[in-house]
Amino acid sequence: YNNEIADQYLRSNILILNLANSFGHTGEGLNSGDIIQILKKIKPDLAIITHYGKTILQSTPLYEAREIQRQSGVSVLAAKEGMKIDPTAYLGESKQKVLQFITKKTIETENQQNNQN
Repeated sequence: YNNEIADQYLRSNILILNLANSFGHTGEGLNSGDIIQILKKIKPDLAIITHYGKTILQSTPLYEAREIQRQSGVSVLAAKEGMKIDPTAYLGESKQKVLQFITKKTIETENQQNNQN
């Protein structure tokens, strides 16, 4: 964990984080404690943990997500193969204004146009 790296993500409302190690385990990559520090600093609306290391797979990613959520106060999803989310469901009013133009209506309209072609 590095504060300078975390600073690059200030004002993000969705973070996708690689979780290599469980609580208390050190090694290459982030552990659950590091992710809690990041989430407390950034305060996104949603965090998605993915790219699990061996200690995470042994302890169950869903458990890690729940504990990270409990300790950070941020909604956390444990990614799984083929998982899809609607990012517009997590857009905050004052965050990432660049993405706010994407609405369900916009997506539906684009899908209809693509189906007609």
